Amino acid sequence: MKKRLLLLGLKLLWGLALVIVVASYGDIGDSWKAIETARPAPLVLATLLGVMSVFLGALGVTLLGRAVDDNLGWMPGIKGFCIAWVLGFFLGRVSEFSLPWFWRHHLPVPQGAAVVLVDKLVSLTWFTVLGAVGLGLLVDPRAGLLAGGFGLAVLGGVLFVTMSDSASRLAGKLLPSRWVDRLQDLPATFRLVTQHRRSAVVANVIITGLRAVLHGAILVALMSAIGKTLDPIIGTAIQAMVTLTSLIPGSLMGLGYWESVYVLGLGRAGIGPADALAAALTWRGLNLLIMPPIFLFGWSGRAGVAGGTE
Repeated sequence: MKKRLLLLGLKLLWGLALVIVVASYGDIGDSWKAIETARPAPLVLATLLGVMSVFLGALGVTLLGRAVDDNLGWMPGIKGFCIAWVLGFFLGRVSEFSLPWFWRHHLPVPQGAAVVLVDKLVSLTWFTVLGAVGLGLLVDPRAGLLAGGFGLAVLGGVLFVTMSDSASRLAGKLLPSRWVDRLQDLPATFRLVTQHRRSAVVANVIITGLRAVLHGAILVALMSAIGKTLDPIIGTAIQAMVTLTSLIPGSLMGLGYWESVYVLGLGRAGIGPADALAAALTWRGLNLLIMPPIFLFGWSGRAGVAGGTE
């Protein structure tokens, strides 16, 4: 426990150090002024779009889960995702893989893990492509193509290994033994999802794409709140890069990483560091605002479900 608290503390300090470095590129006073004078209507819109994005994500992954096993109801699936999403924000996006544990009363853990893995691969593919578009538009087309090609190659390798018979041997080397025992049927279930439930996968791809568009609209709304205009395509690409950086370990809640991408990306789009940092801090604050009710919604009724199952 002490080691975990120490690690969280170090992550927080590292994130704050990055924020301080990013803030040094502009006037932090101007950022706070932009936040204080932000128009409320676009902020409300950004908040509603953020909540909609979370529930769209819950809908997409639950759709995959129900395609594998109808015992997973819509409401338990959505509530489990809400809890895992909040934990993923605070502890790192990899914590969203805790979702099979929250579904364990309705879906076997190997099947839940396969569903989450498919959903993650779809998400990473979308955001890798959109992030590469952002690099191409904001920095250099060649850099965008290189980043997109590298990202898709890595994802293709993960997909190939997961679907192959060598997945169990690889898992045996990378995971604790208790997890290997639980996930020994993962490759077969993964193939079930991707090969025999393709309509659910296609629906998940569409829903994930809609979420990416919503993320772009959120950034456009944030910029509108502080009196700036932003091309929706640029906004979508920047948000994709923000999502990708949230996968980088070493920072609590992606602190510092978000702000860096906002300042650098929006700077290339002609928006000053102070306004970019204001948008990043505002969006972080709105995320923290919507998380308690989303977590409470996900947690509601869990004690009764767990007790009845046991």
